[in-house]
Amino acid sequence: MGHVTVCGDIFDIDDPRELKSGKMLFSFIIGDEGSAYSVKIFADKKDVPKLKSGIKKDSHLKIRGRVQYDT
Repeated sequence: MGHVTVCGDIFDIDDPRELKSGKMLFSFIIGDEGSAYSVKIFADKKDVPKLKSGIKKDSHLKIRGRVQYDT
């Protein structure tokens, strides 16, 4: 799998949670009128304030990342 860039509106956000590894998991749905994608960000605790301020419902984002199937 490669990298993708997605542009759309955030319309569903889960509360961030801490994983056993100590990383924080941010997950949300981003989409437009035609499609929607589930996004997961695995972040260090120090990055939590920056992510919380930028990831808000109804905000418009352009994100880039690696594609992986989630089972």
